[in-house]
Amino acid sequence: LEVRSFPHGDSLPSLVHFTQPVSALCLSSSSLFIGTRDFKVVMMNLNDDSNKMKYFDGHQAPILALNVYEEKRWLATSCCDGSVRVFNLDKQTLVKQFNVITKSNDIETASSLVKIDWDKTDHMLAIPVKNMVQFYESEKWTRKKTYENDSIDEVINLVSFSPCRTLFIISYVNGQLSIINRLTFDICMNYSSKDAVCSLAWNPIESNRFTCSTMAGEYAHVDISEYLAKPTSTPSDKDEAEMEEKTSDNIDDDSESVSNDVDPTTTTTDDKELIPKWFERASSMIVETKPVELQESFQSTSTSKYLESRFLLWNNIGAITCYSEQIQISFHDVSYHHSITIDNKTDKYSIGDLS
Repeated sequence: LEVRSFPHGDSLPSLVHFTQPVSALCLSSSSLFIGTRDFKVVMMNLNDDSNKMKYFDGHQAPILALNVYEEKRWLATSCCDGSVRVFNLDKQTLVKQFNVITKSNDIETASSLVKIDWDKTDHMLAIPVKNMVQFYESEKWTRKKTYENDSIDEVINLVSFSPCRTLFIISYVNGQLSIINRLTFDICMNYSSKDAVCSLAWNPIESNRFTCSTMAGEYAHVDISEYLAKPTSTPSDKDEAEMEEKTSDNIDDDSESVSNDVDPTTTTTDDKELIPKWFERASSMIVETKPVELQESFQSTSTSKYLESRFLLWNNIGAITCYSEQIQISFHDVSYHHSITIDNKTDKYSIGDLS
């Protein structure tokens, strides 16, 4: 698990090593929760130098996402086996299992990343299920309500509640991102990008800012302070707000509510022009490893590769000769073994040996 400083991206000492790649992370005030491709969910206490780990067992496929509710001592996980599980942090026991998401055999083939979150105001677990978000109350773990946008059939990738507890954000696999009022389910802002938003984190100091990244490796820092300064509508005001929206000449005025860190002077309300400027390449954060250039196969007894027919090997046993689509093995002593011909059309062997 690699650790980097923010915002410069300087590499820090590795925190922990696993036998399989890490697929999910969740950080709390005192602990780090890690999910891996080999079905493991691990809790590390960051205040304990002994680095003792707690394991949460029972997953039968790679881990998609993790989210912790420290006040209630719950950990929620989503998994490629089609289940969302809730664990007790202290006892490391399974509290509830929801078999509501689509199964897949790996993260790459999953229809959604199923990034879950807790509504800490109403104490509910929010689970993206296809094109809707289902909310489960934590007393009896029954479904209390559902959010769905009838105009969008795309699958939801993630749901994330704001620290101010008045909004939540959902992102779709087609690249659309919606900021929604938690009380009324009114859409405050709608944006579209070319690539799906796969990860989102709220600023722990400024509750009006969040950082998100896309499947293309781009990231954006977004400020929604102008929207937060407006009075939040209540359910009793919902009908009046809907009437105002219908009579409005321009329903996209809220698009100015998000400031663009890349170009803060941008004032256009056209989504197609504004949204690509949200994102920038994450070259300063992630340094791509240059691919290793492999040298061509070579043996001291072989001839050059540019020859139409060439010797791969010649020794005291025999010779291996390569033609365009065949390899022939000839033995000096024919009584030892007859010649052998191997098809080389698909495998393209370029080196050989005889013992």
